[in-house]
Amino acid sequence: MTMLKNRVVKRDLMQLAIVLVVIVLVNLVSARWFFRIDLTAEKRYTLAPVTRSFLRNLEHDVMVKVYLAGDLNVGFQRLARATKETMDEFRLVSRGAFMYEFIDPAANSQAIEELREYGLRPIPVFEAAADGRQIQSNVYPYAILHIDGYDIAINLLENMPGRSGA
Repeated sequence: MTMLKNRVVKRDLMQLAIVLVVIVLVNLVSARWFFRIDLTAEKRYTLAPVTRSFLRNLEHDVMVKVYLAGDLNVGFQRLARATKETMDEFRLVSRGAFMYEFIDPAANSQAIEELREYGLRPIPVFEAAADGRQIQSNVYPYAILHIDGYDIAINLLENMPGRSGA
């Protein structure tokens, strides 16, 4: 009886070890490769064929500085995450010719000065603190694209009258 019990325990431990190894391997593979499945009916998260073609045929390296990092509210964190996912896909399709970095302007006065040079001003965000006070912070939902000596400022926040930016 004990021999049978030992075999069952060994078999169960072996199955558990195999499951753990598979989970670790899947985690390692998914951390190294970016992929996204677009299940929306309008294919909102799928790159257009012309965009894919453009990225594959870049003649110059592209560097994008995204100024959407640091202590952000939930809405801007969501925007930053979506921007990062899009940048990851651009980098993947361009085969490394597209690079990006996220910068926290609040921790980098030089970044704020660079944004001012492009005429990009902070967006004031008002939030209620736990004690009921209103707290104002400044958010810079912008990116600057650098390609072949040219710089293009991009507003990542589509401003819609009557709606909050977050």
